[in-house]
Amino acid sequence: MIPDALYASLNGLRGEYRKRMNDASDAAVSASGDGEMDKVSLFSTESERMREAFNALNRAIRLVEEAFSDGEGLSGNGALGRSKAP
Repeated sequence: MIPDALYASLNGLRGEYRKRMNDASDAAVSASGDGEMDKVSLFSTESERMREAFNALNRAIRLVEEAFSDGEGLSGNGALGRSKAP
């Protein structure tokens, strides 16, 4: 099983990027309401960048868990709760 400290660190980073992604998305919506299309583009791009980092951390957590897994994963059903094929 993945060490708790490692999982907590990766999950903390993932949460940080999720917040940044959502904040940038909210800022884009706000700028849109104000008619500031140059800012909409900027914040939308930033949100997409944060989404990519968030997705990369999801993949990293999955890979690390598989590396530390005995086939059971965190939930007992494979990496991140997914069943492994027989």
